[in-house]
Amino acid sequence: MPATIATPGLGWRSRKYAAIVLLAIAMIWLGVVSRPIQANAWTPTCTGWSSYYDSRGRAADVPTVGYGTYNSNCLLGYGATGGGVSTLQFTLNNCYNKGLVVDGIFGLHTKTALQQVQSSLKINADGIYGPQTRDAMNHDFWCPTYPWPVGYVCHRLGA
Repeated sequence: MPATIATPGLGWRSRKYAAIVLLAIAMIWLGVVSRPIQANAWTPTCTGWSSYYDSRGRAADVPTVGYGTYNSNCLLGYGATGGGVSTLQFTLNNCYNKGLVVDGIFGLHTKTALQQVQSSLKINADGIYGPQTRDAMNHDFWCPTYPWPVGYVCHRLGA
């Protein structure tokens, strides 16, 4: 009588993989394994801008959620597009001499310029424009008439 060797067949492998999948699902369900959620996961993207005025009546356009909403609790990061990005690029050029093309596309050049500004301000240089960066950086306030020189004056919001 020939000797038989017990080898696991397809059924054994299928049960093994099913057990691994079920274990993974159970671990995720129980919270043992989870993907970390960023604190800003629900912060909207800055899609437009609003004009903010300083104590002398000079206006600065600041990225906001939509146009004229004054909701500046928003984010801009790599890949974002639109009026909020154009406004940020314009400010980076006027207040920090970054020489960006104002095209409304948050690409590598905009991210690098923003990181340089963030680093100079001694804040987290992550290349993401949000409330911390908005409050720390200078914005370009337009001086249209006398007694101020015509042009832009850069200072922080609320200053």
